[in-house]
Amino acid sequence: GRLLPFSSRPIGHHNFLFEFAVPQGASTELYLMVESNGTVFAPLSIATQEALMTKSIRTTTAVGIYVGIILAMALYNLFLLFAFRDRNYLFYIVYAATFCLLLTSLNGMSYQYLWPDWPEWNKVSVPVLVGISYLFLALFTKSFLETKRLTPRFDAGLNVVIAGALFLIVGGFFSYGLFVNRFTSLFISIVPVQFGWVHLSPTLGPSAAPLAPQASHLSCLVPSGASTRANASCSWPSAAGTAPR
Repeated sequence: GRLLPFSSRPIGHHNFLFEFAVPQGASTELYLMVESNGTVFAPLSIATQEALMTKSIRTTTAVGIYVGIILAMALYNLFLLFAFRDRNYLFYIVYAATFCLLLTSLNGMSYQYLWPDWPEWNKVSVPVLVGISYLFLALFTKSFLETKRLTPRFDAGLNVVIAGALFLIVGGFFSYGLFVNRFTSLFISIVPVQFGWVHLSPTLGPSAAPLAPQASHLSCLVPSGASTRANASCSWPSAAGTAPR
């Protein structure tokens, strides 16, 4: 699984794949158990090699375009940082870059292309990247909107977000386990509500409008650690592969 080097996988793919064959017109039962004390996605799909390849190319292209747009925005803000020396640009650049790493870590692409021989980091990357993303998003919000001066209550809420983000970073590195993973799930489910409150604040005005959608990107990324058992009864005309993530 994620604790082994990427090269140990029988099929070099960002999802966990294994091959099986069902004779044409026959039926079979497949049993799969997935257990983890960390982040786990376990959707099941069965496909021929051709269909799997087509879907994989489509997904990789979509993620690449999305990440490319965000990185282009980060690069643009890097030029603005050099030009204006404003720390707001630095906060946004780190947030955007970390969010891209988080997105590709969740679907396994970072492990495939960036750190395939570093399973120790791959194990803790999700809570650490979530923490860094929210840390710099909160710092950007505090600085850009001047929340300490304009909305002290919202600023206090952002301080709580910063404390939670630091806990995820430290906990991910030094005490990773089921509690840290569940806290990650709770954290990214609740915090967008705090940023969404910006839309309801007449004090901050329209300049705060872009912040809540950015925070909501992280609200549906990480499920809590779990043990998942699946039983699939299938009838398949040709060789196929099951691909849990």
